[in-house]
Amino acid sequence: MAGRCRRIWGWIASTAGIIDLVTVPRIRRLITGWSHAIVAVVMLSLASLNWLLRFNDPSAILPWGWPSRWSLLR
Repeated sequence: MAGRCRRIWGWIASTAGIIDLVTVPRIRRLITGWSHAIVAVVMLSLASLNWLLRFNDPSAILPWGWPSRWSLLR
């Protein structure tokens, strides 16, 4: 349940950020505004892809998850 709420709030925050970027001329002129928007879209897309891959079958991701990382540390 908590993961779903974070995802929803992430999309709400990104919508607010896009509205700010598009409607406020001062923000549009700043390269940091565009950089932040691009990085935020990439990160939210990766998080959503991760969730989508795990949605139907959580065990489908296991070879790439924590168990394989722990085995590399031994």
